[in-house]
Amino acid sequence: MPSGVLPAIVSVSALPGVLVLDRRGVIITMNESWTSPWRGQESWARDVVAPGVNFLDVCEAAALVGAADAPAALEGIKLVCSGRSPDFTLEYRSDVTGGERWGLMTVTPLRHENGGAVVALTDVTERKRAETAMCQGEEGFRQLADALPVGVWMSDADGARTYVNRSWFDMIGRAPDQALGLGWREGMHPNDLERYMEVYRHAFAAREPFSIEYRMRRRDGRYRRWLDNGAPRYEAGGGFLGYVGVVIDLTDCRSVRKAMRGLSGRLIEAQEQERARIGRELHDNVSQRLALLSIDIDKLWQALPDGADEMAARVARLRAASRDVAREVHDLSHQLHSIKLEALGLVPAVRGHCREVSQHSIQVQFSDANVPNTLGDDAALCVFRIVQEALANVVKHSGAAEARVMLSGGDGEIVLRVEDGGCGFEPDTRCDGIGLMSMRERVQLVGGDITVRSTPNQGTVIEARVPVQGSPIQSGRSLPAA
Repeated sequence: MPSGVLPAIVSVSALPGVLVLDRRGVIITMNESWTSPWRGQESWARDVVAPGVNFLDVCEAAALVGAADAPAALEGIKLVCSGRSPDFTLEYRSDVTGGERWGLMTVTPLRHENGGAVVALTDVTERKRAETAMCQGEEGFRQLADALPVGVWMSDADGARTYVNRSWFDMIGRAPDQALGLGWREGMHPNDLERYMEVYRHAFAAREPFSIEYRMRRRDGRYRRWLDNGAPRYEAGGGFLGYVGVVIDLTDCRSVRKAMRGLSGRLIEAQEQERARIGRELHDNVSQRLALLSIDIDKLWQALPDGADEMAARVARLRAASRDVAREVHDLSHQLHSIKLEALGLVPAVRGHCREVSQHSIQVQFSDANVPNTLGDDAALCVFRIVQEALANVVKHSGAAEARVMLSGGDGEIVLRVEDGGCGFEPDTRCDGIGLMSMRERVQLVGGDITVRSTPNQGTVIEARVPVQGSPIQSGRSLPAA
């Protein structure tokens, strides 16, 4: 008798095969679904399972020839037939049909005064194949995850962790079983745990991705800052399985960013010092020398003899040109080193700059409301420089005839908005120029943020928010800067 003598399964019926056994294990009756799988087999196979045959003898014979699951089937059916067990279940493989098939045998008591059992056999081959494929897929996923230099975790539908990769363990330095379930929370900083769990539970309830930073204690006992990104995962049929996430150690990245900000801050500080030096040099030296040159040209113009009309015209043009140069140098010195900002404060300095731009190029409308009267030097200088750079970009690139500059305060911050109706650009396809990069760096150094919104042919809006301290002045003015 072949080793696969336990009933082979062939999917010819949607109904399970059923045997009814008496107390001794003898087959009383059987349904068509049980006999169908045996058609086409050898003659002995058609006669092995039939009414009057003791099914326990069939299982015992199969066990003697090496059927792996036959002994378990024999013992389980005996217990149920004799009334010593309420039920029995066995999942087994059969190869007698020439291919691997899986059956699920369920044995329940026969509701009869003399006892007995009902044996039901269901084909579960497709489910087993799907489980095998899933296990192989998960094994491949785990091998890939273990090779990644970032932490990877998976959870079930209730939020409990079911898997973490090798990098996660290396980062934490704890045993694998300590990270599963809810044990992974042990190393989290107490001040971050409640906030993390709130985000975690909300994401699970909404079935939506989440991203959060928190501190986790590493193997050396020190807390490191992590970035955790999680996303829901689903089975092929759409059923929710849980979440998969990736954890990145941000500490080194943040240290590098901090060092870069420090370097950027020193560079901007050096730039401001150089601006101030050049501005003073232009004001105190070059402007004075241009003034002396203008005086000498005036004297030359006055000393010209009567009748020297052509020479007088040339000197007049030279006189006008020298005054234009002197004025531009004077304006440039004030742009490089704003005396108005230091002497009068942010609002008057911005208003004055808008007025100067209006006098020489485009019209600039300026308004302010609730701007604090006491600002830190860094915040005031940051806002003023952004105004200068933004208006310079409007003049050079937008093609607009006018622009608007608005300053407002509230909620511990000052908001600067510069907008124009010019040609605009595509923010997603255009790289930031030096001007925009400089604005971003300045705002980041004072703890603020800046946004640039632009649409082709519909203008550009630059909005910067800078944290400040101080009491607001209820001015609410709105007037042309020109």
